Amino acid sequence: MISTAPVESFGNLVERFPGIDKLDPTAVGRFAFHAAIHAPTEDFRYHQTGEEYAEWHHEVRDILSVTENWRYEQSGLSRLEMAQNLVRQKQKELEAAALSDTLENASADEGYGIVMGILERDGYRVRTDMASSPLFPDGRTKHSSLADAHDQDSGRLYIPYGSELVDKDGRELDGRLKRYLEEGYPIKKAKEGIAKEIDNLGEIDTNELERLRQIYGTKAANLLVFENKVAELNAALESDSNVTKIDIPPFTAVSVEMYEAWLNNPSLFYEMCELARQDALNLRAASRYGESADIVAIRSSAVKSEDGDEHSGAGVYKSIAVDPSDKDAFRKAVEEVYASTRSHAALTYQQGMGVSDELMGLVIQQYKDKQLSGSRNEVFFGHANGRGANKNLLEIHTDAGVLLYDRPAVEAALLLDERGNERGGLLHTHPDHDSKLRDAIYPTAEVPHAVVLAEKLFGKTMQVEFVNNSIVQVRPLRITSPEVAISFPEELTALVESAASGFGDMELEKLDEMDDNSDRKGFLLFWREYEFSLGRGHAGYDAFPKEGAVIILQPSSSGHIQAICREKGLMCFYPKNGNRIDHIEDTFYEEG
Repeated sequence: MISTAPVESFGNLVERFPGIDKLDPTAVGRFAFHAAIHAPTEDFRYHQTGEEYAEWHHEVRDILSVTENWRYEQSGLSRLEMAQNLVRQKQKELEAAALSDTLENASADEGYGIVMGILERDGYRVRTDMASSPLFPDGRTKHSSLADAHDQDSGRLYIPYGSELVDKDGRELDGRLKRYLEEGYPIKKAKEGIAKEIDNLGEIDTNELERLRQIYGTKAANLLVFENKVAELNAALESDSNVTKIDIPPFTAVSVEMYEAWLNNPSLFYEMCELARQDALNLRAASRYGESADIVAIRSSAVKSEDGDEHSGAGVYKSIAVDPSDKDAFRKAVEEVYASTRSHAALTYQQGMGVSDELMGLVIQQYKDKQLSGSRNEVFFGHANGRGANKNLLEIHTDAGVLLYDRPAVEAALLLDERGNERGGLLHTHPDHDSKLRDAIYPTAEVPHAVVLAEKLFGKTMQVEFVNNSIVQVRPLRITSPEVAISFPEELTALVESAASGFGDMELEKLDEMDDNSDRKGFLLFWREYEFSLGRGHAGYDAFPKEGAVIILQPSSSGHIQAICREKGLMCFYPKNGNRIDHIEDTFYEEG
């Protein structure tokens, strides 16, 4: 028989209600019924028993809150009946928790079937609270069946806004299962669809790529085969709103025959150039930006020495923007791009690469200028590297700075729509909130997906160029420098385990964060990161050294200092898992 004496401590609670520390439903029900009649001591209720806090203590507090509310409920149920309802609720919570692992490992359709089976078994239906009306001044509650909530096209359960799934006793569906229906299932279904379609596409045909390279040059060939695969993928995934579609603005490729005509047959060149101009005018009229494009970009596409596996040709050949409605200006722009093939710099580069008799194709694309509005309409452009100093990071180089993405996270969420997350859910660190770089997150959110997709299709490390979320070029990225390995002496005593960004090996003096260290080499020790921002607080941008490292004793979720270090190329050390480093400052002050 259970004692009627009030519970005095958590130890006493476990002794009298075995299993309560595991939140066993039966133990929970017995304790709730007891507490409703014999309230625990005040010290217990306010957690003043001197016992170390445990996670399950929080659940017990919630149970006590429930029992206290029973005193004011007008349900007509006895405390025993309410305790029995609580037991059933806890049993369902345990079932939902156990299901979480099952759903994680199951396919989308398997998991959906499991959850729907539970809903049908327990008589779940959709409850909607309606607004007041002439015949129902206090509003009314409407119930509809699960069958009525099924979307006929997708097969998904559609829960209207403001509605809830409730069982036959009126209890709402466990939050974990609800999140699975609303988020987990559609996302997993989208992931499976994406993976299947990418597998169906297969890698790019190297023979076809080589054929196009000989006709149009390497840049054009890369873009042509990539666009073809992307168009297939976008069409296959068109109906899924959870999938982001990679955008490649309209372009036209011009064959090397026009370059040969420029060299040997001027009249033929003029005819071919006019045909290319007409294509360019069509591109301008087909603008996707909500207004007619003013100009097009004429980009070089060398056959042998540009954008290939061995030769990048970066900056060797010209690209020119021009208004195609001006016939003379268009032709002169084409000729200027062609002439760059035989410039002194180009010939020197070709000779060093062992290339002779270079031929030049062209890529003509829509062009988007950078606006000066400072609003969401502003354009960010740059390039994205599939791999950088750290193989687990993607480098998105914008004109406002570098965004680093967590590569494994991007791969796991490949092509899932992240545009609604303006903070960039896949970022490695977030820029300082006063940084211009922060504005680039949303407009370029699809670029990390594009570079990973390119690598899957080309089967090698890739680099893409972008204008906002539009991909304008794609090429292999050569990685020639070895990874830097850092080792520490075995006898070294660890001060703290920390995460870090950057790499290097150096001896540094300690700098004062109140000084101007912009031309100095050394390390800074920051006590707090919370609310840190450039231009405010105890240290500004000049406090950061030109070269060296930063240690953060108490980091925050903002990652402001971390982001500044990344932008300046500084090493940055901070505790793992949001913890803090205690007393490490004494070591630095004592030992220098």
